[in-house]
Amino acid sequence: EGKNWERFDSIWDDPFIATIPYPVPTVEPHVRSITIDPKNQDIIYAALQVGYIGKSTDRGKNWKILNKGLDCDVHTITIDPTNSKRVLVTTGGHDARLGRAPGRALYVSEDAGESWFPMAMNFNEEYAIPLALDPRDPNRIYSALANGQPGQWRRRDSGAEAMIIRSKDGGQKWEKIDRAIEAAYFPEAIVVDETMPDRVYAACRNGDFYSTEDGGDSWGKLGLDLKIGDLSNFILTHA
Repeated sequence: EGKNWERFDSIWDDPFIATIPYPVPTVEPHVRSITIDPKNQDIIYAALQVGYIGKSTDRGKNWKILNKGLDCDVHTITIDPTNSKRVLVTTGGHDARLGRAPGRALYVSEDAGESWFPMAMNFNEEYAIPLALDPRDPNRIYSALANGQPGQWRRRDSGAEAMIIRSKDGGQKWEKIDRAIEAAYFPEAIVVDETMPDRVYAACRNGDFYSTEDGGDSWGKLGLDLKIGDLSNFILTHA
């Protein structure tokens, strides 16, 4: 219920943590997201900004860094509810842009994070945040890609050059959903309605809010006057 909290200082026991850099001097490395194994709540995954993934199998008492075969800038971690050894992540493409990662924005592990393999390599875009699985069919996956990182978006008229993408086979093949959103604005969060999985929502960085009622085949903008604070709250409570 959040009445009491325990600080996980044990993450610092791994000497790598103290060496994590960050490309923006005004922002220090931080945790992007936390995911708990739905079949074993002792297992915790933490996405570390430019620091790969921290994994604990004892509720945070001890941690291990997962860093084999993926980009260091992990954003979102999602676990297949039918197979908890199958873990999917989105990344910011930090190592991809430097030529040091085997993939671009999305990766999957079939062994609970010990090894990773690139996904969505048919796209050149290397930045992603949202990752949502259909609770009825975990092989149906939604994400969003952007060209470059946010600093680049702000310096060009075309903005993020973003797109929503979808896989129907567990991430083996990915397709762009045409005309789903305005490409200038990046979707920070995608949420699948658990009661009606064909209904999916996408919330963009500028406050635009979209939905689909047919599993992503067609999208429409909702007439909501969302402010940045409203959008941030949506992301924090649904991402």
